[in-house]
Amino acid sequence: MKKTVLILITAVLFYVSAAQAAGRYATSDIPLTNRYFYRLAERSMAISPSIHYTDNFKPVSVREAEVLFSTSEEMRDLFGTDADTGFLSEKAGKYYTEKDVYGEGFSIVPLREISLKSRYVSDEDMQSTGDFGEEIGDDFFNRVSLSGSLYLSKFFAADYTLGAYKNSEETKVEFERAKLKLAGKHNAYVGAIDNLQIGPGYFGQLIIGDNIRPQKFAMIKTEIPYNWGFLGQFRYYLFNFWFDDDERKNKDPQLIGIRFSLKPASWLELAVSRTSFYGGSEMPSYGLSDYWDLISAENENSGDEHDTDQFLGAEMSVYMPFLKKTGFLKGGKFYIEYNWNDLRAPWQEDDDGSSFQLLGSSYIYGLFLTTGKTDFRFEYTSISELTYLHHNYAPEGYSVENYIIGHQMGRDSRGVFFEIYTELNDSIHPYVKASFVEKGRNAASQQKEQQYSLGAEAFIGKNVEMDVFARFIRQDKEDKDKRLFYYNYTGDSGENYLVGLNIKYIFE
Repeated sequence: MKKTVLILITAVLFYVSAAQAAGRYATSDIPLTNRYFYRLAERSMAISPSIHYTDNFKPVSVREAEVLFSTSEEMRDLFGTDADTGFLSEKAGKYYTEKDVYGEGFSIVPLREISLKSRYVSDEDMQSTGDFGEEIGDDFFNRVSLSGSLYLSKFFAADYTLGAYKNSEETKVEFERAKLKLAGKHNAYVGAIDNLQIGPGYFGQLIIGDNIRPQKFAMIKTEIPYNWGFLGQFRYYLFNFWFDDDERKNKDPQLIGIRFSLKPASWLELAVSRTSFYGGSEMPSYGLSDYWDLISAENENSGDEHDTDQFLGAEMSVYMPFLKKTGFLKGGKFYIEYNWNDLRAPWQEDDDGSSFQLLGSSYIYGLFLTTGKTDFRFEYTSISELTYLHHNYAPEGYSVENYIIGHQMGRDSRGVFFEIYTELNDSIHPYVKASFVEKGRNAASQQKEQQYSLGAEAFIGKNVEMDVFARFIRQDKEDKDKRLFYYNYTGDSGENYLVGLNIKYIFE
């Protein structure tokens, strides 16, 4: 009997080491447009959080998804998928295959998915929530996209999304997203045209949200965290964006950022982020020796070349799997995020002798609850009147192509956001959303805005996904200044609506 047990243990260990050896380091990223996948990930973390996974930096790679969902039955049996999240793993499995995770050599996936995205907006000039830069600015538009991947070895991968775009004025074919990735055991080195969404909130972090179109960036990111013993699991991210925006006064600025996160326990994640919105046609050029000065903010507010648009963010996510004891809920997440756009510090030239102080506070408090099939979300957001403004980047502010890079609500505002999303069955998932926002709250005139969305996702078989929605927007005063960072409210009110249709076919 003992001999049999030893043989079984040896076989298990051999399988695990072989699987790890055969596993890819460079795996495709799951696009942010696959919103249902990220909903499944958030549910899974709320119900049975993993110390090895983060849902606060997106997109995630396939190997990060496998840590949470384990599509391999053998790996689920070995490492244990919580019984309450096994059904989530089955649903998430369609977004990637075991070949993505465990292959080594050359492999091509010419088509992962084809999607159609169509929108109609009643007033193309209205200010509304962005969706990767494509929900406002045109009365209607249509986009067809197809995506695929290429693996050249276990260390090198490439993703692409080709898009054909048509609105009332033009038709254009472009690489909507593209990504080259070189990866090792822990880190991935990325060059891309894509989006990042940073932070625990529904719209992303106060520093980088989901407003802007895909942009060019280079990044080093931790995909498999470092084990720091009793301190927990550590990750770091370093990135730089090159924005293509010739319509602004200070053309083509850049954004450099660094982020550290630590999970001392599976139910707790802490993170800090630091960014600098710098450069552009009206600013000097920068070399490698300048980047430390940009990040450290030693010369912030000094008026020299390193006086750029700086942000510091800090956040905490607390996962609550104990809620399954209620009998109704299966888990949840409470999160807090703070952002500061200025600081007073003794190491800064103009603050010599001053005590350390963070200025221009903006923050988000959020609560996510799930039954496993029904999700409830509440967020309260307050954004300072100085956030997203800087003297070197006036009048457009912290934006790309008129879309705020951070939170869609904009500066000098506060508001609440609600969402209820439920799965009536495997095919029909209706949802309702509502937001109530006050803009220009510290200005002479305010605008109060209400948004209500009603929609449903439909899943037809394993391969077809559809999302149909309508959104009603009411603003009690009209903003005559169409720039997102300045307000000029009149007594006129406005009521507008937006309707949308997304259809996606996922190849097996």
